[in-house]
Amino acid sequence: MPVPSGFHVATAGNGAATFEWDAQSPAYLQDIRYRRLSVFPFWTQSAVGSEQTTLNVSDLASGENYEVQIRNRSNGLGVSDWSASETFTA
Repeated sequence: MPVPSGFHVATAGNGAATFEWDAQSPAYLQDIRYRRLSVFPFWTQSAVGSEQTTLNVSDLASGENYEVQIRNRSNGLGVSDWSASETFTA
């Protein structure tokens, strides 16, 4: 299963961030996980629907550095690898 393409941090700051990625096959859902680098290794993970191509997160620690990754998931087909990390400052 392919890793989602086009994943990037579209905006970040003021304790929030928006992540974007390319539309995927309708058979795939996406998992997105992010963590504050100063609190390694605790991830927060969100699952999004197959038609979604953005995720907004808030309640981040403003001014802190984070990393975020995405993967595809499908019932019966398992999961892809996690993407390479994107980093951002909330």
